[in-house]
Amino acid sequence: LHLAAMHGFADIAQFILDKAEALRAGADSPEAAAEVLDCDAADWEAKLSPLQYAIALGHIPMVKVLIGGGADVKKLAVHKDRNTSLSCLNLWSMYTAESK
Repeated sequence: LHLAAMHGFADIAQFILDKAEALRAGADSPEAAAEVLDCDAADWEAKLSPLQYAIALGHIPMVKVLIGGGADVKKLAVHKDRNTSLSCLNLWSMYTAESK
């Protein structure tokens, strides 16, 4: 999901989210369903979620797919080299201002 978000492949992200939902629906227990896919998981290097990558890289269709798939718009992005955290809204405002 991270790679799809980084490269703006919204159709692939939608496929992944749909498959995850189908697996959750067929899970034997709530615990098993919770382990299918965490669409808000941070990657190892930059500590960003797929939604945060999509915002930072300006992939608007991807942002819509991820939010529609349940991504948490309130999740904070924690900068790995500084002691700062930014919300998705902060990221959105930063990167849209830079693109003007």
